[in-house]
Amino acid sequence: MGKKDKEKADKSSANSNKNKFFVAVMGAGSVGKSALTVQFTQGIFVDKYDPTVEDTYQKTLELDGDQVTVEVLDTAGSEVLVAMRELYMKSAEGFILVYSIIVKSTFYEIQDIVEQLFRVKDEDEVPIVLVGNKIDLDSHREVSTQDGKQLAASYPNCDFYEASSKERINVDNVFFSIIRRIKEKYKKEGPPTKEKKEKCIIM
Repeated sequence: MGKKDKEKADKSSANSNKNKFFVAVMGAGSVGKSALTVQFTQGIFVDKYDPTVEDTYQKTLELDGDQVTVEVLDTAGSEVLVAMRELYMKSAEGFILVYSIIVKSTFYEIQDIVEQLFRVKDEDEVPIVLVGNKIDLDSHREVSTQDGKQLAASYPNCDFYEASSKERINVDNVFFSIIRRIKEKYKKEGPPTKEKKEKCIIM
């Protein structure tokens, strides 16, 4: 391979990496993390609750004039597996944090996840989208829209949506938003270098 070809390949690889994003979907058990992820990546609604250990999905789409690929890690919600959270937090670039609007305890759990997230990432800003899921069950609501907005506003670089995986309300917007948040962060700081990643792992 000639020098020019190598430079072209390196540039192509850099552009490819720049347009690939790794997102973790986190939250308590049974809030609809898998349903949200599968609805976005495959366009189907998964009704049956099957506790996830760890699943990865991928989707390529056009967003703001760029072709981007998003790899989505659908994480475990079970408390037994909370120790695994740090691994997800170290590797993911952005986070979709999901609670159920009909179960208040799942909303409180988000605050614990965020505290751990900032501790593990050791950064002032982490791209986050907060999602109040299951708005198709609004008549059973335990968490107000205002509560969700206030929590999101208390974190830097955090967007907020209420969504329904069943009725596909705001599903795409949630994922578009986290990709944009990650892109904004990298525009300001640049993508993470190998050195930064290694430092993060040591911590």
